[in-house]
Order: sequence, then structure tokens, then C-alpha cells
Amino acid sequence: MSLTAATQTSLCNQFVDLYARLNRSNITELGSLYDNDVEFIDPLHHISGLNSLTTYFENLYANVKSIQFEIHHQVELSNEAFLYWTMLLEHPKLNRGEPIEVSGHTHLRFAHKIHYHRDYFDSGQMLYQHLPMLGSAIRYINSKVGQ
Repeated sequence: MSLTAATQTSLCNQFVDLYARLNRSNITELGSLYDNDVEFIDPLHHISGLNSLTTYFENLYANVKSIQFEIHHQVELSNEAFLYWTMLLEHPKLNRGEPIEVSGHTHLRFAHKIHYHRDYFDSGQMLYQHLPMLGSAIRYINSKVGQ
């Protein structure tokens, strides 16, 4: 099913708005954007279905101090969009609770709602480099690779 350009732009704008303010208290709003059969993929997860996606976000937001997304650029094509963003993450067990900045982008596909959401980002930049001991080893390896 093909969306009109206006409907797709509206969904993209709603996506940007929701992710700019997403938190523990409004996770149920995901249902207004995502299809019941949504497929969500990122470097660490592969989730099928709106109920599973909602549970994933409930668990995510229960364990972080904060997550903020700044969308820098979006490109819309027929029935899909690409959004480029920076995430600022604060997790008590990562980076001594200090903010972590991660760059990435999202690929969305639409039918009547979002049915495919794939995030691309460096999981090392987000997670592994900020774990005790493992982070030090990864930073050391990264420093040697460029020499």
C-alpha cells in the first residue's frame, strides 16, 4: 500500500516529535506510529511486533537515567525515510553515569504506519567502550589500529 506524501511526512514528523519527548510515561504512544507487526532492528536487538517493542522500550527506560534524541536531517522517499540523529544516553552502569553521545541513523518503511524500523549506530561507541575493563581494552586497541 502506498502512502500519500503528506501522510508519510506527517508520520515522519510524528516520529521525530515522539522520539524528542519519549520517556517512561509516554511509551504507550508508540502504538500511534507503529504497525502491530512492526519489525525493529538495531545492532543489539531484533524485535518483532508492537507488544515486544513496547516491552523493550519499557525495560530500556526503566534502566537509564535519560535518553535524548536530536534529529539532524531526514530524507523521505516513496514509503520509506532515513533520519540522521545524535543520541545522548545516561546509564548508571556506563561511563560512570556520565552522558554518552552516539551518532546514528534510522531507516523507516511505511504502510499505513511504520512497519520496519532499523537503527544503525556503533555499539562500541554506545556500550562496549564504556564498560569497566572491557572499555579500556577497546580504547587501547582502537588507538593502535590507527598507527
